[in-house]
Amino acid sequence: LALGPLAAAGLAGVTLVRPAYNEPFFVHTAYYALLVLVGLYAGVRLSAVDAASLRAWGREHAAGLAVAVVVTVITVLTVEPGFRVLADEANLVGVSKHLYFHRVANFPITGKWYFENYWTLSSTTDRRPALYPFLVSLLHLLRGYRVENAFHVNAGTLLVLVFAAYRLAKGLGGELFGLASALLVGAHANVLVAARSAGFDLLATCMLVVTLQSYCAA
Repeated sequence: LALGPLAAAGLAGVTLVRPAYNEPFFVHTAYYALLVLVGLYAGVRLSAVDAASLRAWGREHAAGLAVAVVVTVITVLTVEPGFRVLADEANLVGVSKHLYFHRVANFPITGKWYFENYWTLSSTTDRRPALYPFLVSLLHLLRGYRVENAFHVNAGTLLVLVFAAYRLAKGLGGELFGLASALLVGAHANVLVAARSAGFDLLATCMLVVTLQSYCAA
């Protein structure tokens, strides 16, 4: 049990003594660190799940699930996907590309096409959190590299956000309050636009709501 904290302390010490190591260390370890953390989180959340408890949970939150699905489907069908903030969102998709192909958390800024392949000549490190492009890279594993995968990840994030808002409000004020809160989240224009773009803002908001909901339910 002590190996993990000792290793973390050692790495922190190295990066403090040698600040020049910070960026390459992040670039080359972010993929594997996020893979472990996301895997641990999923394992903890799913470890106590069984068929009976899942059915009971589904019955308890059926209305909220229905609202979240309806809001997400309507958004996907009515809001055109696309890049809203070109530099930010294109950079994040570029990071997801490098995470998928090379397992490094940076993105290409110049390159050449020859022999029908793209060859990166220079890369840079993005200043934004790497979790969103990491999740997009996981979808690349399933569907192949496609820019549209970034929009699909945010559409799925909208589903989780609306449902998490429902559960948070339900715990504070009951079923009707939860449903009203979920609908209000889905009625916010900025939320719908973010759900059909490739930015990380919606994921950050979703994680905040999920954290609050988990804290209130504990």
